[in-house]
Amino acid sequence: MKWLLTILSLVLWSTLPAQQPDTIAINECLNQSKKFAYSNKDSALYFASEALKLSREFNNESKETSSCTRLGDIWSIHEVFDSAIFYYKLALNIHNANADNKSAAIIMSRIGYSYYYAGQYDNALEFFKKKVDICSTENDKPGLAAVYNDLSACYSDLDKTEEAYNYSLMSLKINENIKDVEGIAGSLVSLGVLKSEMGNNNKAIDYYNEAMKYYVDIGSKTGQSMCFNNLGDSYSSLGRYEEALAYFNKALEIDIELEDDYGIAIDENNIADNYLIMGDTAKALSGFKDVLKFAQEKGFNMVISTCCYNLAEVYYHKANYSEAINYGKLSEEYARLTGAPGDIMDACQILSNSYAKLGKYDSAYEFLKYYGELYDSLFTAEKSRQILEIEAKYESEKKEQENQLLIRKNVVDRRIKIALSGLLVIAIVLIFTLYRLIHIKRKSERELALQKNFYEKLLGNSQDFIVVVDKSQKIKYISPSIESKIGRKPEDRVGENVFKNVHPDDKMELQADFSRILKGNNPVIFEFRLSDASGRYLNMAAYAKKLLDDPNIQGVIVNFWDITEIRKTEQALKMANDTKDKVFSIISHDLRGPISTNKSIIDLVVNEFDNLSKEAIRDLLTSYKPTVDATYFLLENLLSWAMDQMGKLKFDPGLNPVKPIIDANINLYSAQAESKAITIINEITENLIAYFDKGMIDIVIRNFISNAVKFTPKGGEIGVDVKREGNFLKVEVSDTGI
Repeated sequence: MKWLLTILSLVLWSTLPAQQPDTIAINECLNQSKKFAYSNKDSALYFASEALKLSREFNNESKETSSCTRLGDIWSIHEVFDSAIFYYKLALNIHNANADNKSAAIIMSRIGYSYYYAGQYDNALEFFKKKVDICSTENDKPGLAAVYNDLSACYSDLDKTEEAYNYSLMSLKINENIKDVEGIAGSLVSLGVLKSEMGNNNKAIDYYNEAMKYYVDIGSKTGQSMCFNNLGDSYSSLGRYEEALAYFNKALEIDIELEDDYGIAIDENNIADNYLIMGDTAKALSGFKDVLKFAQEKGFNMVISTCCYNLAEVYYHKANYSEAINYGKLSEEYARLTGAPGDIMDACQILSNSYAKLGKYDSAYEFLKYYGELYDSLFTAEKSRQILEIEAKYESEKKEQENQLLIRKNVVDRRIKIALSGLLVIAIVLIFTLYRLIHIKRKSERELALQKNFYEKLLGNSQDFIVVVDKSQKIKYISPSIESKIGRKPEDRVGENVFKNVHPDDKMELQADFSRILKGNNPVIFEFRLSDASGRYLNMAAYAKKLLDDPNIQGVIVNFWDITEIRKTEQALKMANDTKDKVFSIISHDLRGPISTNKSIIDLVVNEFDNLSKEAIRDLLTSYKPTVDATYFLLENLLSWAMDQMGKLKFDPGLNPVKPIIDANINLYSAQAESKAITIINEITENLIAYFDKGMIDIVIRNFISNAVKFTPKGGEIGVDVKREGNFLKVEVSDTGI
């Protein structure tokens, strides 16, 4: 059975010292990052990073510290504490450089909390105590009260309850002196939690009730819900279950009103737990299952793990060991997602016990073995030292008792007492060890969470993605980077056929490659097309290797990367080569003939100049002009077409008259038309203006008239006209040719 307690947590976005006015762009980025901080980490980080970039461009240190602090807050919300500490320290360096002690103290508190949640208590205490020094020097009483509560939480987790209690009392005293009502209530709740941990639940109830009065006065619904939940826990610990149930229900009513889904899940778990203690197993089971369904819908992994463990324990005590195993496995699975070693240990223990009851001793041993490994990893040298101190203390007391027994009792009695004392010491050591494990649980959870987040960040930000496929072609694992690259969530793809979104034309060859991978031991490299979430196909390259014999993989591991842009570049290069070949073909075919003719005429004029009359030269040059014009026109077309193929044809539209362009092109081909006795009729009477690119339309009309002259037989007729059609001008070139 597990309770989910409500405790005080770090409040982000606390007010920093007043900032100097700065650019609208930076402020907008900071506002957007705050908006997305809880709902969309990637968007929040993007806007905060943009704010930092702009702040550095404008050399605005005030906004730079705000941006660094915001980045730290976002990472802290999502429990990536190494990144949070990095950005907080950047902000702290600027504050230190500017001797801004008050702002530095606020950042120190954030750094301390990040180390605290990461389980690095020594570093947390270091920064909390630095803040104490600054607040004392600056006479910052609210800051001093807050950091005393921080120190109390830290010492409580270190099982130094007396120091924790003293710091909470110091915090309460300061808050009472400065009349900080919310601070007083928070200190009282902290004292109540400490009293509850010390086993004095009656005193804890007094603190919670006193805190409740303050939260009611200031209208803090969240504070009231927290007090009701903690009151329920204390009354349940005292065996007053009906009163506990009433308080849990009051907390639930408030959290429903606040639409606090996580608070609702905690409340309903505690209600179900209370029914279980009261002996109402049916209500407890129904309640746990409802909470489990709700938590799964909301994605609350820690609540899911706790509920599954509670269900496993209920079924174990009902001797339904199969169901206990089912829920135990779910508890272990979600405990691994949260990285909580204590929850993993609990799940392993219930699984080991359940398998043993079913006679499956191999499975029972495996879970017991893993439980022992986790236990050893948590049982540090410091804990060993403390236990040895307790053993020494009891050994001393035992020897004193032995001296007394030597006087009053015989040797047999003395031996019995010695044996009993030894057993007592062992029992106390074991009890103390388990008690200490509960308190070091949070530190181990944070350390494992940091490792988990490191690898998740590494895989999530990779441009490639990795897939593990079993022998039946089903996906066992896919890295998070698939979502940013393909647009599909990794959890939606697990269990599906790996070829589901492959291009139909590539499937058969890809399945053959997969069969080849399963048969051989050598890595295989292949290419295929894969559709993204929008249906667009991407060119992918892949490297696959069989690792079926590896106990950690047990499948084929495939590394994919996108080569779409490479294929586009190759296609563009091929098109450029094809264009080049076409240009050379046209030059060799269409230009060689006209230029050869022109050369012959020029050679004739040059060689026979003295023997030719002016009339003969004029006739030769006149006959030469149409060929030159046609060659020039062909060259112009060729250059325009080549520029268009290379994407360099300039588009410059504007208002232009149509008639001058048509007249110029008719004049250009009039000589060729006369040589074939073709009549060109220009039916345009007015100079109409339209919006178009003059150079492009000139090429189009020139081609129309050129083709008309070329394909109209001798004695034919060509007509050119422009007509209005709505908001457009229609240019017509008609002929009597084919």
